[in-house]
Amino acid sequence: MQFCTPIITTAGKDAGINVIFGQGTLEFNRVVIGNGRIAPADIAAASDVASEVIDAELVGYESQGDSMLLRFTFNNKELEEGFDWTEYGVFAKYTPNDGTAAKTILYCYAYDTTESPESVPAFTGSTSYYKAKFDLGVSVGNAELVTVDLGDYTDFVAKEELQAHEANTNNPHEVTKAQVGLSNVENVSVNDARPTFTEATSLVNIVSGETATGLWGKVKKAISTLISHLSASNPHGITPSKIGAAASTHNHSASEITSGILSAARGGTGGNTGVINQNYAGIGTLVNAGKYRSVRTINLPAGTWVVNLILNVENYTDYGCDAEIYLTDTAYTGTNIDGIAFNQGLVSRVHTDSDNTGETASVTMIVVSTGNNLYCTVHPTRKTTWSCYWRAVRII
Repeated sequence: MQFCTPIITTAGKDAGINVIFGQGTLEFNRVVIGNGRIAPADIAAASDVASEVIDAELVGYESQGDSMLLRFTFNNKELEEGFDWTEYGVFAKYTPNDGTAAKTILYCYAYDTTESPESVPAFTGSTSYYKAKFDLGVSVGNAELVTVDLGDYTDFVAKEELQAHEANTNNPHEVTKAQVGLSNVENVSVNDARPTFTEATSLVNIVSGETATGLWGKVKKAISTLISHLSASNPHGITPSKIGAAASTHNHSASEITSGILSAARGGTGGNTGVINQNYAGIGTLVNAGKYRSVRTINLPAGTWVVNLILNVENYTDYGCDAEIYLTDTAYTGTNIDGIAFNQGLVSRVHTDSDNTGETASVTMIVVSTGNNLYCTVHPTRKTTWSCYWRAVRII
């Protein structure tokens, strides 16, 4: 869209000359939007646009020496059919000073010089809304005798003035707090507000739209009730029978005890794991004369045990053999450790005659175990072969 420079009609020129010489006044009062495809053949003599569609509204003006800047606007809210905007005409009322009647003339006319005019759609809803603003400079010669009929509008301001006004935060309209109802509002921030209220007498729910005083009174009642509840001793009056629990002090008969471990003081075993029985058969362990050698490992969980050892000794030579047997917490492989004090001490002493090939010794003892391995350790006077098995029962 591109319009030609507005062409002043003959009537417009005559009115303008008369205004210059003070023989009348001129008032711009109407702008007509049209869709004529062909401009009038003689624009100078024209009194109207080629095809009128809608009136625009004059919304402002500004005097600029011998010319005047007009602003007009229109929209499509009254259009039932769309059109191509191809022309417009500016009308004015000329009033002579000689007493003759005033008349309305087509002051100037302009048409679109392109092959693609602006298309204005019909109004079918908010999504099809169209609005145009247009600034038009008109030569008038003596702007002091020219006025503009703005109807309900006032003179427009410059863009820079409007932007300055919008950016002015120093109350340019001098609005007072009384005008906007703030004279009765306490001048404090939200965080510093101090509402006054009375605690509600009973627990009731809050409702939408109630006053802040009533709201905070209900909140205070709820909070104080909760604090009292949390600090109370058994506020719900719960008893063992209500929740199916036993009282803190109660008794059971022996027949009712079906699981768990009783201590020895109450007639139990204190954790008896039953009998542990390990049998070692086959070839025994060879131990050199005068050496300490652990021939078996005994695994006992922590507790107090009755342990029974059954040991077999066979001569490695034709001579008899004396031997000492210990229960130690360290395993030995054949070392001389005379004089050492073993944890369990001497358990048994076995002697074999020179005419016997072997003997059997049985030893029973009470052992306090910490859960670590214990070892059956022998110390023979001659090279000897040993084998054994053991049985243990926990008593505590």
